[in-house]
Amino acid sequence: MEFILVGLSHQTAPVDIREQVFIPEAAVGECVRRLIDHDLIESGVLLSTCNRTELYAVTATSDAQDRLLESFGWWPHALPFAAWRRHAYQFTGDHAMTHLFRVASGLESMVIGEAQILGQIKAALARAHAAGIVEVRLEIIIHGAIRAGRRARNETELGRNPVSAGHAAVATAAQLLGDLAGRGVLLVGAGRMSEVALRLLRNRRIGPVYLTSRTLQRADRVARPLGGQAVEFEAIGDIVDDVDIILSSSDAPHHLFDKHAVEVFQSRRGGPTS
Repeated sequence: MEFILVGLSHQTAPVDIREQVFIPEAAVGECVRRLIDHDLIESGVLLSTCNRTELYAVTATSDAQDRLLESFGWWPHALPFAAWRRHAYQFTGDHAMTHLFRVASGLESMVIGEAQILGQIKAALARAHAAGIVEVRLEIIIHGAIRAGRRARNETELGRNPVSAGHAAVATAAQLLGDLAGRGVLLVGAGRMSEVALRLLRNRRIGPVYLTSRTLQRADRVARPLGGQAVEFEAIGDIVDDVDIILSSSDAPHHLFDKHAVEVFQSRRGGPTS
């Protein structure tokens, strides 16, 4: 048996490529099951986020990693095969395991040391269990990576100060705009990153806060306890004149604001939006 890894990430592929290769949660089980049924792997865990799509698997097939690259056409995606080959990577054995442990520790993240990836790996393992596509040998490896990620945060400087995309976004906004007191903020997405960012922004005495998500109820559930106002995504145009900062942390596998939309926002405000 050999441990193998195939995938791509923000380090090898731009966002438009990552969007096309994103695998929805509902399709993960079927995708891995298809690879198992074709005798490419014995079991697999598929992690697909906005920054990476990686398959972790064990196999008894000597040429499995090359065949997995070629079998990408069986995956539910919208990416042309030539682009997949150009941006994908493949590792085996110790190299694959080292990469997985680095991912779990936050060392391969866009924001070095961010902790969200550890929860994403746990969720990927849980989905594999629910779909019946993971067996004990692979589970031992994944649990080892999770333990390594925890130790990296508990025993090294990575865990001394909270690090997340939310922290980085607020720090960047402060660098661009200076004092954030009184600044209007729009948060897109009602997940953990938005909650962290909103708490940090509140400490800087920001002005009006708006939050939008897939549903108004979900947005209100996050915004209300923190003093924010939930808005429908389609109503963003009604409040954008009051907004200096837009933070998007949605898990939607596509752009929520294109270049034209940002330019329209900026022109209506008469200045830059962070």
